[in-house]
Amino acid sequence: MKIISGIGYALVLLLALVSSTVWAQVIEEVLVTAQKRVQNAQDVPISMTSLSGDDMRDLNWSSPADLQFQTPGLIVSYSSTNAIPNYVLRGIGLNDFTAIQSSPVAIHVDDVFYGNSTLLNFQLFDIERVEVLKGPQGTLYGRNTTGGSINFFSVKPSQEFEARAEIELANFESTSLEASVGGPLSDSVSARFSTVIDSRDSGPFKHPTLGKIGSGDKFAYRGQLLWDVSDTLSAHLLVFGGEDDSEGNQYQGLPTYTNDGGFGICDSISQGNSARSAACSFDGFGAVLMDDDDPYSLQTGVINRDEIDAFGTVLTLDYDLGFAELKSVTGYNTSDRVSQEDADGSIARNIDVGYATDFSQFTEELKLASSGAEPLNWTLGFFYSTDFLEAIRTETDLAGLDFGRQNHAYELETDSVAAYVHLDYEMSPTLNLIAGLRYTDEERAFVGGTIDVEAGQGPDAQGNFVPSPGPRPNGNYGNSAIFSSAFLDRRITFEEVSWTLGASWNVGEQSMLYGKVSNGFKSGGFVGDITLQPILQEPYDKETLTAYEIGLKTDIANGALRWNSAFFYYDYKDVILALSITGTGEAGLDFFLINENGADADVSGFESELWWAPMEGLDIKLGATWLDSEQKSITTSPFDVSERLDGNQLPYAPEFSANGLVRYETDFSGSLKVRTQVDFTTRSEHWGESTNVAISEIEGYTLWNASIAVVTSDERWTTTLWCKNLSDEEYLQYINDLQGLGSILRTPGVPRTYGVSLSFSM
Repeated sequence: MKIISGIGYALVLLLALVSSTVWAQVIEEVLVTAQKRVQNAQDVPISMTSLSGDDMRDLNWSSPADLQFQTPGLIVSYSSTNAIPNYVLRGIGLNDFTAIQSSPVAIHVDDVFYGNSTLLNFQLFDIERVEVLKGPQGTLYGRNTTGGSINFFSVKPSQEFEARAEIELANFESTSLEASVGGPLSDSVSARFSTVIDSRDSGPFKHPTLGKIGSGDKFAYRGQLLWDVSDTLSAHLLVFGGEDDSEGNQYQGLPTYTNDGGFGICDSISQGNSARSAACSFDGFGAVLMDDDDPYSLQTGVINRDEIDAFGTVLTLDYDLGFAELKSVTGYNTSDRVSQEDADGSIARNIDVGYATDFSQFTEELKLASSGAEPLNWTLGFFYSTDFLEAIRTETDLAGLDFGRQNHAYELETDSVAAYVHLDYEMSPTLNLIAGLRYTDEERAFVGGTIDVEAGQGPDAQGNFVPSPGPRPNGNYGNSAIFSSAFLDRRITFEEVSWTLGASWNVGEQSMLYGKVSNGFKSGGFVGDITLQPILQEPYDKETLTAYEIGLKTDIANGALRWNSAFFYYDYKDVILALSITGTGEAGLDFFLINENGADADVSGFESELWWAPMEGLDIKLGATWLDSEQKSITTSPFDVSERLDGNQLPYAPEFSANGLVRYETDFSGSLKVRTQVDFTTRSEHWGESTNVAISEIEGYTLWNASIAVVTSDERWTTTLWCKNLSDEEYLQYINDLQGLGSILRTPGVPRTYGVSLSFSM
């Protein structure tokens, strides 16, 4: 409440200053393609956040997850290492970390939909802008957009020579090098190449035998060719890839068992107390206790590590037909991943897991859009995607719990076809009507199951998971004889009509009021990574969301103040949640987490963003989201998962979150400028689990960052000193309640980091 009161006082003070200030600056127009045509963001009836590449560089972002720190209502959490981020927007997202899942907040990069969570941990470099579209985008974007869509756009080649290089040194023995160069190859052909290399030799985590943990090496590249074939036709080819070999997030395990061998839950955990207690152990016999309360102090056997190789290409064709523009976007992506984790956070071999997955996808989108000269603007589109996930190994060692070792191996193929139409009709100079319709036909085919494998040995001396020698499917996932505990060969289909209806009114010359109703869906799927028993083979159904929103976008004070706000209500049905199984009557199944349609939910809230430029060189930005979410349990079968969900909040849905920054640039001398910046992110307490048990509460926190840059007057050279998490705040960004298996998993946030960078551009 103190945070909310402080924000309120700040807004009152701001209004007083607005009414008495002489304006010296006009806020620039921000161009976006949220409706798949170039528009001023203030004219688009969608609640959205847009940031430029310069904004992201000033904030020293390196990952798409960093977007959460200046986007109201967005939380991104990492569970197992850094391989699979979970995006939650206005309470809509995932609390699951398996590769078989795909995010309900869709991620698009250069107009290509990223269909699997293993694609989402790419490096952020040479980006022109990002657009965060909030609420379901079920007509123009389609797949998995119940929460919204986050769209990244790379800097494109041009007919002007451009070059940039930056080197950065930071704590934890970190070095980063980023470079880009581009320009004309001929009068009609231009090219661009960009790359980034990150190296980190240590990290914040401390292991008693392995020392500092958190090292890593990352590399990524992007090459582009742009060919103006004629006055009406252009072709853009993009090829990209990268590697990530790193120790990412590490779990702090909180022991949950009593010490009497009965494997009951100890009192402090039952009471929601996360402090270290000698009455709680990982093994149930008091032999393996928590060492200390330091979130960066490890006592794991397996060190969480990733090896990821990614490659992709995009071919975009733009053809001007005069009356309309025809655009084709063809994309191909692959991501090969080998990961490991100590999924109980202790030296006990309760849950050690090794992963190996290969993912590939092909997408094609054809879009025909009117030229925009008529009162009726229309867009017709066709979308096709096919993707293939091969989980070669999800090998779980449960030796410490006397369950042996299993490999959950499978193939999942997803085919999706959609056709859509979007209309924007100008009824009068002040009134626009909007309508959209999309038909989607999606099929998912799963084959695979569980193989009982040899227990093998424990982690090696370097903390590496040692996989069993077999048996393996070796590509023959349809051979049920290989799968000893469970096997499934099944297809599920989903046909869905998504729609949008809305209107916008121009209230004066610089304000727009809009209202809209829209819906979207995320297809169901299969449990996949835990197919221990036939009871776990049942697929889960799709989730749907219908959103109602009223918003105002306004530029006031002679264009020096931009204030956008929205009220929204979501009717969320058949929410896909990661939940603990109960009520099966089968030994060994209780407390396992699976994906299931566990609840319906009502979500309502108010969101506001402000950008104020009171004087030359000064920018002030504030954003806030007030959120109320409430779950309603629904019937599940053949097991129970939702008996504790009624009235609970959705996971990772804080009631209040806010962000802001102050940036000031001034001349220091005739040849130098100084740019200073302070930014913050704050969140109230929220839940890591949909059951809202006390031990899964994530305390609220506030993070402060700062930087100071010296820039030459021609803006070619920039030297920047920066610091993130200035106060070295200790906070949690992920909780996984596995108390029935001996542990509560907690992933700490990043501690204080600081560094210096030097860049040159021309």
